Amino acid sequence: MGKLYTGRGADAQGLVQQLRLQLKGWSAQKQPTGVMAAVCLVAGAGMGKSSLGLDVGWQMAKAGACPGGGWILVVCVLSRR
Repeated sequence: MGKLYTGRGADAQGLVQQLRLQLKGWSAQKQPTGVMAAVCLVAGAGMGKSSLGLDVGWQMAKAGACPGGGWILVVCVLSRR
């Protein structure tokens, strides 16, 4: 992470816990493989959404919670009229 990404450890841990609960709930219901969990991060420009998302994704991958991998979708304005 960049040196400006600081003080977000609690936010990252909270998101990791939420995703794990979603995944645990799905597996408890005996859903088919290919289970997904999602989080939408919404904030103003420059608030660290992408860095937080990458941090959480990395933590989930290191823990083996995403054996099939993960996706990050970044939605932004490309032009203004």
